[in-house]
Amino acid sequence: MKKKKYGLADYILIPLKLTPVSTSIFFINKIIVALYPALSVLIFASLIDTSIGIAQGNLAFNAIYWPAILLLALNVYSFTITSLTNIFETMLYHNMDLKYRPILAQKLSKLKYHLIEDGESYDLINRVKNEPVGKIYMGMIHIFDFLSFVINVVSVVIIIAASVWWAALLIITISLPLVFVAVKTGKNNFDAFKKANKNFRRAGYYDRVLVDREFSEERAVFAFNKRIMNYWDKEYLEAYNLFKKASIPNHIKNLASSTITAILGFLIAGVFLIPLAAGSMTIGLFIGIITAVFALVQLMSWKMMNSIYHLTYYKGYMNDLTVFLKMEELKGAEGVPAIPEGFKFSSLEFKNVSFKYPKCENYILRNCSFKIDSRKRYAFVGENGAGKTTITKLIVQLFDDYEGEILLNGTDLKKYMPAEIKAIFSVLFQDFAKYCISVKENILLGRQGDFDSGKYYETLTAVNIHKLIDKLPDKENTALGRLDENSVDLSGGEWQKLAIARVLYKDSEVYILDEPTASLDPMQEKETYETFKDMTKNKTAIFITHRLGAIRFADEIFVVSEGKITECGNHQKLISEKGMYFNMFESQKEWYDL
Repeated sequence: MKKKKYGLADYILIPLKLTPVSTSIFFINKIIVALYPALSVLIFASLIDTSIGIAQGNLAFNAIYWPAILLLALNVYSFTITSLTNIFETMLYHNMDLKYRPILAQKLSKLKYHLIEDGESYDLINRVKNEPVGKIYMGMIHIFDFLSFVINVVSVVIIIAASVWWAALLIITISLPLVFVAVKTGKNNFDAFKKANKNFRRAGYYDRVLVDREFSEERAVFAFNKRIMNYWDKEYLEAYNLFKKASIPNHIKNLASSTITAILGFLIAGVFLIPLAAGSMTIGLFIGIITAVFALVQLMSWKMMNSIYHLTYYKGYMNDLTVFLKMEELKGAEGVPAIPEGFKFSSLEFKNVSFKYPKCENYILRNCSFKIDSRKRYAFVGENGAGKTTITKLIVQLFDDYEGEILLNGTDLKKYMPAEIKAIFSVLFQDFAKYCISVKENILLGRQGDFDSGKYYETLTAVNIHKLIDKLPDKENTALGRLDENSVDLSGGEWQKLAIARVLYKDSEVYILDEPTASLDPMQEKETYETFKDMTKNKTAIFITHRLGAIRFADEIFVVSEGKITECGNHQKLISEKGMYFNMFESQKEWYDL
């Protein structure tokens, strides 16, 4: 989709572009349905007048055929189109779902990472991607409803104007303030929705805590339902009060508008008694117009208000969509990972790098400098919050607005394309994902392209997960998680092994593991590090951890404190210096029986 300012017209243009046939049929049907009241007035009036003429002996009996046939045809169409409309609407929604949702997903995949971490941007992204097809679809429905309303009103007003021109003018004049009220109402409600969105998002999270399996064990052990329910109540009530504050005045305005239009309807009905008494209007036309006027009053009092209110509300979504599509993209974000031709990793260097997260005052890294050479194993250690994970995020260019230089093989890291960065580095983050797909598919996600059978089974054996697979009902094709009835959930350590296998299956130049053994016991941790030692013997490996017992094999260890490297060297050197590393190691060595 283009980067432009989107408006109400795009609720028709987007569906027309995505599903032209279904949208066109839907639109034509709406026009015919909109003309139904005016057509029924004329046909019904003709039927009544013809019947009176036949009863008075002024017309032959066969004069009734055409009005009767036309009225029957109109009613048959009305009944039939209801069923057809449901079919068209289902087809339209389905086709839009197939095409619109992937467009948003593609845009999301290209966004710069800092937009995902920024709370305000993330709220806007949520508003756009939450039921996106439903919003476009309902926006289109309300546009068509409004157009139908306009056609309906105009056609009836033309009939009225032919008999009493000033009555038609009065209807138009009264309509203008009603339109203004409806626009104001819609804007107020959308503003309330924007303010309440954060509350609904938090309430949604608390709802998950109360019902999802993920939290079931701790719900049972800690019995915290009442406390979480209180949190939910607080967020939901706050959102509800925002809506109530906006909706009560709006309902009062709507009620006043409806009362005015009802009075208007009775006045116009009385006015038409004058031409009827004067003989300038037939009884059939009088009955048809009166019926149409009261239908029009109903339309103007609720349908018009409702349509304009919703159009104003959905205009807010188009404003969000405009901002979303203009959000900064990472150039080349969708490129397939590919190592540059002839590239061999030789070094990665941070030179006086300082960094703070967007909208934060404090620097996480300050003048951080270090160098990593090829085919060595490095470890970054330090207390939580020291900046270890931030270093990883900068290496893989999740953030690129840092001060100083990061050099890859002596070249500014920013000069490499995202696809090249993805290929060169393979990362296991501390908060790794658990994909509810098969074991095999979980691992294959780590590497795009043809299936490498040898590498795949080598990885399974190396991570020691092949024994677990042998016990699963469908072996490597067993669905994981709790999504399906026959799926199997894994322990925390098993999920982490699977994530490590996904990283190792990717044939990269540099492997980075951020707290790779957080869910493993000391023996499993030692085993995992030994595995990596073997699997990365001709590669460069970086380990980020605050658990020191199993990283003594590292060729060089960097101690991170207050955003910079305060100590570096191998295990023996750092122990002999008796600094921060020594103190951390001494406090942990009993975990490892050292």
